Amino acid sequence: MSLFKRLFAVFFCTLLLATAAGCGFSPLYAVRTQTSVEAFRTITIANIPERAGQQLRNLLIDKMYGSAGLSGQNRYRLVITNLQEQETSLGVQKDATVTRIQLRVSGDLALHDLQNTDADGNPVVVLQRHLRVLNSYNVLDNLYATRISRQNILNVSLNELSDQAVTELSLFLKRQEKGVK
Repeated sequence: MSLFKRLFAVFFCTLLLATAAGCGFSPLYAVRTQTSVEAFRTITIANIPERAGQQLRNLLIDKMYGSAGLSGQNRYRLVITNLQEQETSLGVQKDATVTRIQLRVSGDLALHDLQNTDADGNPVVVLQRHLRVLNSYNVLDNLYATRISRQNILNVSLNELSDQAVTELSLFLKRQEKGVK
């Protein structure tokens, strides 16, 4: 690569970064500020039924509150419904033996504003998202190993689902902080 092309590439990257900084760009995965941590602490997390729901709720509590815990000001309530696990056979051999299974974990996220109510007196839903994660695991000859593999993939899927939920909530809270709807 010639010297001219290298200098042009450096100049172009610098120009691109300066433009991104001027438009209000801020990294999503940067270290959270104290205000964002406090905003997360105003969100109560409703119970989610079934064992997978309990695991998901515990992951959300760990990621949102950390060691600080919930604050006394409950502004929002996070409700996750329709948490489902669906399995699809992927690797089917000629003798109809399944060798790989795809696990799809999905749920609906709704964030309720406890300070604003609709005509019926119910909290207004300010954020709705459908969360979904796809992972797969091998079906082994040993049944125990297959069950452990499935449980491990379910744990990974729930962790990814909680990451999606925290990302959506972080984006919402950042928009609220800037006054954008």
